[in-house]
Amino acid sequence: MCTWGDSGLPECRTFLVCTQGEWMNGSLPGVVGAEGDVGRVCHEPPPGACPIVSPAGMDCTAALDHTRCQYSNGTLCACLVNYCTVDGCGPLPSPEWVCNQILPPCPGKVPNAGSPCTGPEGSCTYDYSSLSAQCINGFWEWQIYSPT
Repeated sequence: MCTWGDSGLPECRTFLVCTQGEWMNGSLPGVVGAEGDVGRVCHEPPPGACPIVSPAGMDCTAALDHTRCQYSNGTLCACLVNYCTVDGCGPLPSPEWVCNQILPPCPGKVPNAGSPCTGPEGSCTYDYSSLSAQCINGFWEWQIYSPT
């Protein structure tokens, strides 16, 4: 499997698989889309929706509910009306930007599957996309998992 593109949202990249010696368009099963649905659902943020810097904890509008914005430092933010934890989901007092950051040595943005990698082999988990990227034999491989 190989992907390419520069979207911060893996489900918005081109995804190809090699079948019987030919590259074919593939789908990315099990990746969480912007609505929380499982499947290959691409929802790029509308132009101007993403603040220039990470807006963690700042208010947003309900019209942007589930809009996700990726930042170069590895922070992914989502404008949420409801927030879910292991204990369940509930409304926030007002719509808010909720952010998570991917820390080094993992790349801040999910690397494309099939692209070269250097350094020690290991795994980087990108919970917001239900995948991990593993550096194996000098190339990034994606492992898709089901969200809990």
